Amino acid sequence: KSCTNGGMPAERGMCVMDASGAGAACWDVCNPAHSPGQYRVSTNPVVTMTYKGMVETVRSGLNPIVNCPGMKGGDPCPPGFQCPAEILSQSRVPKG
Repeated sequence: KSCTNGGMPAERGMCVMDASGAGAACWDVCNPAHSPGQYRVSTNPVVTMTYKGMVETVRSGLNPIVNCPGMKGGDPCPPGFQCPAEILSQSRVPKG
């Protein structure tokens, strides 16, 4: 579940279980103070592993929608926009 606690950028906040497993906290997926495996949203280990992978994908710059500050990566051709000329050239896409 996404959250924007304290003005966190949209899509970067994740609602996680607190240490007791009861309440909830809003954590920024880009915050290195929390390891990806700490983003628990369920007591189910498979669900925790899935969310860990999602956090790792964002932090490695492979998520085209969510980016961490100062990180390169993501989709060079965002949906709804034309790809940069350099990408078109490398992909041998003809003009027009």
